[in-house]
Amino acid sequence: MTQAVDLTALPSPMSLQAFLAWDNGNGKLYELIEGEPGPMSDPTANHEDVADDICDQLKFHCQDKGLLLVPKRSKLIAIASRSGKETARRGDIVVFEQAEWHRMKGLSSSAMAYTAPPLVTDLQLKKVSSTTFLVVSLPIHTINNDPCRICKT
Repeated sequence: MTQAVDLTALPSPMSLQAFLAWDNGNGKLYELIEGEPGPMSDPTANHEDVADDICDQLKFHCQDKGLLLVPKRSKLIAIASRSGKETARRGDIVVFEQAEWHRMKGLSSSAMAYTAPPLVTDLQLKKVSSTTFLVVSLPIHTINNDPCRICKT
């Protein structure tokens, strides 16, 4: 049974630290958008399969090439906000530098990157036929206004 969450009882705007400590009690994932928690919609099974496959391929590539990078699925990252209110998004795939991932693994609280990951992406699937999907990857910009180091924007 899912509990209703009263978002009006929360501080507004909510800080990133308050958001990380917040437990809504309903088991649903949230993002912090301009200081306001917003529920995430559940991805489709096709979306999950494609994101898992791409993440697995990235993991293999990084290991095969000896890259000190760690691809992960659906991790929360802080991103720059135009309004100055704090924002944290869950990228479908987040590639962390290995040292940062090891630091995060040692935390007892929510794992949050302190340095901008080299790649954060959301995936959108476009159905081309009954069995074929076109995958569009949308870069998300990251912590401290650092540009995405892959797309350089």
